[in-house]
This record gives sequence, C-alpha cells and structure tokens, in this order.
Amino acid sequence: MQILDSDNNLLAMLINLDNNNERAEFFTKDTLDFQAALFNLKEGDEIKRHIHNKNIRQISSTTEAIYVINGRIQVGVYDDEKNFVDEVEVNTNELILLFNGGHSMNVLKDTKFFEIKQGPYVEDDDKERF
Repeated sequence: MQILDSDNNLLAMLINLDNNNERAEFFTKDTLDFQAALFNLKEGDEIKRHIHNKNIRQISSTTEAIYVINGRIQVGVYDDEKNFVDEVEVNTNELILLFNGGHSMNVLKDTKFFEIKQGPYVEDDDKERF
C-alpha cells in the first residue's frame, strides 16, 4: 500500500511481510533513496559473495523504516507542507517505509518495533516537531 501526496509524490509505503511466494520481492524502485526487499530462501540457496561499491549519493531527506516485531501502532502521514494526508495501522510483521513529509505514531497495543534510518543523524538538524 502506497500513500501519496496531492502531487503523487511517495510519502509512505506499508508492506506486509507474511508473503511466502517469491524468492525475492523488491517493493521499491531503484531510483528511491531507500530500497526494501523480502527474501524467501530455501535451504541450500545462496547469495553470491559481493561487495557494495562506494558511491557518492546526494540525499535530501531522512528515510525511515519501521518494522513492528509485535504489537500495533497507528502512523499519521503528512505531506511536506505538514498537512495531514492519511493514517495507517501497522501490525505485527509489517513494515512501513517513510520517504517524504512528516509522520506521527500512536501506540494502539503494547508494541516492540525496530527502526532504521539514514545517518549520520543529528536530531537538532534533522527533525522539526509540528
């Protein structure tokens, strides 16, 4: 599920990770600042040894990934002008990717989640509360 602003810019993407069909399913386009994929590998499968080359990238926003290990949260999604766009519940074994705009979270059930975002991260420079 994608959440877009009024200009069709991607703000957020909700992904349910219970899919067992594909060996590898990429949810994001290669052009985004952040990529996400789900792998379902069988015993004996192999991902060949590799290295990621160093590349200079220009990234203008902080993209976050929030994986709910267990519980339930409600995420409010806002556009770059801080206008409310949508809200979505994120449940156990779901992942929400937050690309642009703002967000809020309300805990609906005791929740444990894992968050990843780009660094380095300096809260005073990288976050504005509204």
